Amino acid sequence: MLAQFTQWPEKLDLQDVIPLLDLVKKAYLAQEIKSIDVLYTDFINTLKQETKIISLLPFTELKIEGLQGEDSLRVETKQPEKVENKEEYLLEPNQTELLDFLLNYYLEVSFFHLMLEAAASEHSARMVAMKNASENAKELVEVLRLEFNKTRQAAITNELLDITTAMKSLQK
Repeated sequence: MLAQFTQWPEKLDLQDVIPLLDLVKKAYLAQEIKSIDVLYTDFINTLKQETKIISLLPFTELKIEGLQGEDSLRVETKQPEKVENKEEYLLEPNQTELLDFLLNYYLEVSFFHLMLEAAASEHSARMVAMKNASENAKELVEVLRLEFNKTRQAAITNELLDITTAMKSLQK
C-alpha cells in the first residue's frame, strides 16, 4: 500500500482529490503500476447503489467509446475525406504540454466525479438507514406502549379484585 486516504471532508472539492491523484499519476507514469482502476459505489437512485470498477488508464478504443454515458449527446461521426495537404499544424502549447494538460484534466474530473458518486451513495444509504431506524423505533414505541398499558390494566384489575375480596371477607 502506497498511501491511505481516509479522512475526506463533508463537502468535497476538486482540490481534495489532488494529493491522491498526484500519487496515482506519478506511479502510473513511472510505470510502477500498469493501469488505474477505481472501485467505487455508483449512485443510481435513492434506494439503489451499485459497486463498480472503472479503468481510467490506459486508454483503449472500447473504453473511449464507453466514456459516453447514457445521458451524453450522441454524435454520428463520419470518416474524414483524405486531404493531400502535407502541412503540419502548429500547436500552442506543444503536443506534449497539451496532452499532459488533457491527461491531468481527464484524471481530475474522473476522480472527482467518482468521489461525488461515492459520497452521494453513502449519504443516500445513510438516509435510508435512518428512515428505517426511525420507523422501527416508532413501531417499537407503539408495541411497548401497548405492553405497558396491558400490564398497568392487569395491576389495576388485581388491586380491584383484592379490594373486593377484602370487602366481602369483612362483611361476613
